[in-house]
Amino acid sequence: MSKREERAVAIPLAGGTQALEGIYVAGLDADAVGVVVAAPHPLYGGSMDSPVVNEIAYAARTAGLASLRFNWRGVGASAGLPSGEATDADADYRAALDHLLETLISPEAVAESVVAGLESETFLILPHPEVREYAVRRATDADRWLRGMARYRARLYGEKPQG
Repeated sequence: MSKREERAVAIPLAGGTQALEGIYVAGLDADAVGVVVAAPHPLYGGSMDSPVVNEIAYAARTAGLASLRFNWRGVGASAGLPSGEATDADADYRAALDHLLETLISPEAVAESVVAGLESETFLILPHPEVREYAVRRATDADRWLRGMARYRARLYGEKPQG
């Protein structure tokens, strides 16, 4: 059994200027099944540190599922202000769900990519499509890639883009 540690993540919100605070735990399932665990209402003190959230995340981990729990906007290290608006809650949950879906890649898929790469004597094996696209962009236009990464970093951490 592999070691499955909690990993702090920044979950970009739509528009890319702010991010939510989250904790991700990889799953054991080769089919890369996962759950998003939302905290109780933020205006009533709900956060990803709530006992109920931690119990649900623990149950998911015990079942071998990937899990992502997050703080709503304005809670903990999440950007923004708590609003109580359903549209904000929907946007936060959608961002967390999108982040989880983008993160999941099964160990079998990685192994298949590695075997195929070794068989074809590929120098660089990148099984995750988003990482592969970053590598292609970096190789074909390094300056554009660096500008893009600077914009992504600024968006992720709520910084003002330079340039």
